[in-house]
Amino acid sequence: MVGQPTSSLERLFYINYNRLNSTPTSIQLHQIISEQTIEIKNQANIVSLEPLSVIKGLNSLTIIGSQIADLSPVASLSELTEIQCNQVPLNDISPLSQLSKLEKINLENTRITDIKALVNLTSTRVLNISGTQVKSLNDIENLTKLEELIISNTQVKSLKGVESLPDLKSLKCFNTKISEKNVEKFKSSKPNCEVVYY
Repeated sequence: MVGQPTSSLERLFYINYNRLNSTPTSIQLHQIISEQTIEIKNQANIVSLEPLSVIKGLNSLTIIGSQIADLSPVASLSELTEIQCNQVPLNDISPLSQLSKLEKINLENTRITDIKALVNLTSTRVLNISGTQVKSLNDIENLTKLEELIISNTQVKSLKGVESLPDLKSLKCFNTKISEKNVEKFKSSKPNCEVVYY
């Protein structure tokens, strides 16, 4: 079909700039390589992030409702400060472990089972793991800049380590395995932290 993008990079460009009615020119492709924000929303036909590996200045990546299960191509995107992966079949977040500039991490409704790969990302201010299979917040105390933590709709049983987060301002922990007693103890130790629990 005339005007349909042919390469993976052109397809990503096409999705980002769906106003185009023809294959992107080399100038337009250069523009995407200079992009700082990419959003891939409800694009079931995109299954790989490989084309993103050339966008070295990328700051923000949003992936919602796609079939992307591999974050390996983003491992080299050292300028990334925000990543949002929602409603994707993702279970391995180890490619994020070296992205030291990440400040906002949203992995809501993915298949992840632990956050071990994130515990050294000390620039993280917001972490959302709601709707995942995570059961433990081991080593979360390393995330000393964390201001907002969302663990609702998980199997998390304890707030161990969370109470030692000095900058935490918001905790959403409803529909978890955490006891009311544990939450009340946390509220007493962190009176300036807004807690949503029921």
